[in-house]
Amino acid sequence: MCLDAPGVWDHHFILDVQPDNGFTFQSVGQALAAVNDHPQTAMRLRNGDVISFGSAKVQFWLSDPVQQGLRMREVFFWALLALVTAGQIALVYCLAALG
Repeated sequence: MCLDAPGVWDHHFILDVQPDNGFTFQSVGQALAAVNDHPQTAMRLRNGDVISFGSAKVQFWLSDPVQQGLRMREVFFWALLALVTAGQIALVYCLAALG
């Protein structure tokens, strides 16, 4: 992201995601930045934290995940189950007719 505001450096801070630690914030060099109005050089971010740097403020926020619909998987499963059941009934009918 590029932000052109007074007091904002070209590389002011780094946001990183680490599988074991979540999202982390780290200021670059001597850049001044604050998280929730407390000066910080590095910390783990939580949902809703406000990062202040120069004359800008940015809120760190994760949206709710969107669940994908399972309708097609469910239709496929029930169709497959009906097909297997019909196949077994046909097999039993053929074996009974032969014997």
